[in-house]
Amino acid sequence: MKRELLITIITIFLLLALIMPKANRPKQVWATYNNTKIILNGIQISNQNAEPVTINGIVYLPVRTIPEALQMQVEWEAETNSIVINSNVQT
Repeated sequence: MKRELLITIITIFLLLALIMPKANRPKQVWATYNNTKIILNGIQISNQNAEPVTINGIVYLPVRTIPEALQMQVEWEAETNSIVINSNVQT
């Protein structure tokens, strides 16, 4: 009985020792700036302060760039951790 308990404890310890380092390891991603341009209605709206970035083959755009180019209001609400985009169009 004691031998079976000891083998079980050692097995659990070894499994945890193998699994835990992989769970805590940060994920590696590849990000590149390859001079991607944002063109809206024929006008380039991206610049050095709002340059798109490619991460693992997916292009990410700065959220503020396009709404501001469309004359929309962009606000950050820290309390709710939210980006709020409002149209300035009056109906």
